[in-house]
Amino acid sequence: MKRALYILGQLDDLDIEWLIQNGKRDPAPAGTVLIREKAPNENLYVVLSGEFAVSIQGAGAKGQSRQIAKLGSGEMLGEVSLVDGSAASATVTASADAAVLRVPHSALTARLEEDPAFSGRFYKAISLFLADRLRSTVRQLERSGGAVAPLDDEEESADEVNLNVLENVHLAGRRFLRILEVLQGS
Repeated sequence: MKRALYILGQLDDLDIEWLIQNGKRDPAPAGTVLIREKAPNENLYVVLSGEFAVSIQGAGAKGQSRQIAKLGSGEMLGEVSLVDGSAASATVTASADAAVLRVPHSALTARLEEDPAFSGRFYKAISLFLADRLRSTVRQLERSGGAVAPLDDEEESADEVNLNVLENVHLAGRRFLRILEVLQGS
């Protein structure tokens, strides 16, 4: 399951409209670096289309960068920097032509501070999202004998899906389609 669905499934329709109104649809041609490792990241991204490679420096042979994940439509990027304010922990590059919804961290932070209900929904969603990512990473490490193997969301099996989230998947899918619909003309 696309991890952004955790977030979209926990937010309500007004929250989604706020994201659309406060975000901007950005094209990301193949090769575009959205987020650079060890650099400040000031945006949250929802991948609308295309594919992104996530890589870290020094994980490959002789300290070269190594791809650790592939993320596509429906995924979210930049959430860790939003939560902890630290520099990015990986580089995210468009591996094919893509488009994203870019929401500035500053706008999100202001909304989180002024709207406690939104804040509660958003942080619950981020918690579910990050917990799933951590569990996925642990499973991947177990399967690869401790080596850092690229994570691919498509490899997740049905028995690994969080049943607590399934009830909101239809809402998340509908909300993602709403974002795409509104941003088509952008």
